[in-house]
Amino acid sequence: IGKLGIPHYILHESDDIQDFYTIELNTNFQNINRKLNHNDIVESKKQIDYGAKILVNRLSYDIKNDLRYLLPFVQGSKIGFINKNAEIIIPASYQFVLDDFYNDKSLVRVGETYGIGFERKTSSPAVYLRKRYGLLKSNGDLLLPIEYENIAMPILSNRIVLRSYEQGYAVIDFNGNFIVPFGKYNYIDGYDTGVARVKLGKMTNGIQDSGSQWGIIDENGNEILKPVYSNIWSFYNKALQYTRVESGKRVFEFHFANRQLMPNGYQKGKDAEIQREMENYNSLQEYREATYDEYNGSYAQDVMGYSDQDIDDVFEGDPEAYWNID
Repeated sequence: IGKLGIPHYILHESDDIQDFYTIELNTNFQNINRKLNHNDIVESKKQIDYGAKILVNRLSYDIKNDLRYLLPFVQGSKIGFINKNAEIIIPASYQFVLDDFYNDKSLVRVGETYGIGFERKTSSPAVYLRKRYGLLKSNGDLLLPIEYENIAMPILSNRIVLRSYEQGYAVIDFNGNFIVPFGKYNYIDGYDTGVARVKLGKMTNGIQDSGSQWGIIDENGNEILKPVYSNIWSFYNKALQYTRVESGKRVFEFHFANRQLMPNGYQKGKDAEIQREMENYNSLQEYREATYDEYNGSYAQDVMGYSDQDIDDVFEGDPEAYWNID
């Protein structure tokens, strides 16, 4: 805080000369700010996230250095894809695109919005906008038509989860082969670390004692945890080591590394044990670190290279005892 009561960062200070930027957060110090070196207004507006794309003119962009196999481009209000030579591979045909082509085997979610109407007895029909998705291949063909309510792409896994308005949930591989058919489960979450949550029961999980039964399946559709648990916490796209599993009042931890159900608090205990081991290791390393200051000038240290610790341990702190080493 400067002497004028305005928050600022000092960038440079030499003798009595300061170079700094003031930070103004919706204040009215315009007259005071004119006396300062610089004046930058910082507003608390939300920035775009790292997954967002910035549109630039082709002439302002170096296509050759882009790491993607195909690059999205916008023509009018539709999106298509070009190659590194700026040649159109997939014409601009899609309202929105959710993923990128990083190689020729990549699959990209594309979609569109559409209206759906519902009749009402007491007034005119209600119309709502919904989104539907499909899966696009790098050659421009659709692996899946644009008709699905949601498509959950895998994380550290090889299975894709589909949600259909009409049929429910299913699991497919990257060739479109069905691993889990529609209708087997009432809900399937996205795959993360090779596993996914599944649920039997149509009641929402927000209702206490909903009667829903949760389990976990692997990439082949095998039930690692049978759907008999009252709740399994979400882990999709959360980079977790384990997730919480509840069976009534009993609580467990499902660990992804070994795919085992462990007692609640198991990981916390392991973390504490590792921390203790690290502290002991660091203490031992500090103890073992050789120093050569205390016995400088002695033959045992300067010529023969014995450390302070060696002299303390082997020669009982007397470097002259070196001559009796035989």
